[in-house]
Amino acid sequence: MDVVIKALIDAARSLVHPIILIILLVPMLIALAVWIGVSWAYWGTWTTVIQNAVLDHASFTWSDHADAAEMRRIFEIARGRLFLLGLITGVMYFIPPFNLVAPVFSALAFIHLCLDELQRLRSAGAQGLGEMQGLGARNKKRRMAPPVTWANP
Repeated sequence: MDVVIKALIDAARSLVHPIILIILLVPMLIALAVWIGVSWAYWGTWTTVIQNAVLDHASFTWSDHADAAEMRRIFEIARGRLFLLGLITGVMYFIPPFNLVAPVFSALAFIHLCLDELQRLRSAGAQGLGEMQGLGARNKKRRMAPPVTWANP
C-alpha cells in the first residue's frame, strides 16, 4: 500500500510542473499573439495613411506645377541628385529613431528638390539661355534639348 501511495505522489509531483507551465505559458502566448497582431495592424494602418497622404500630395503638386515634358527634363537633368537623395533618405529607413519620420521627410525632400529644379528650368527658359544655370562643363559637351515653353496661367 505504501508503494502505491508513493507512486501516486511521485506521479502527481511529475505532473505539477507541466500543469504550471501550461497555466503560465498559454496566457503568455495568447497575449504575445494579440500584442503582435494589434501592433502590426496599428502600425500598418498609420504608416499607410501617412504615406498615402504625403504621396498623394506629392502627385497633386507635380500635376499642378509641371507637365510631362518638364518632368522628363527635370529627371534627366537632376538624375544624379535624385539618386543621391534616394540613397540618403533610404538609409533613414534603417535607423530606428528616424524611420518613423522617413516617409514624410523623403517625400518632402523629393518635392523640394524637384520643384527647385522646375523653378531653375523655367527661369533658364524664360531668360532664353538654352540650358540650365549651374551645369558643369561635362554637360555642355552633351547636346541639350531646347528649353520647354509654357503658358502662364
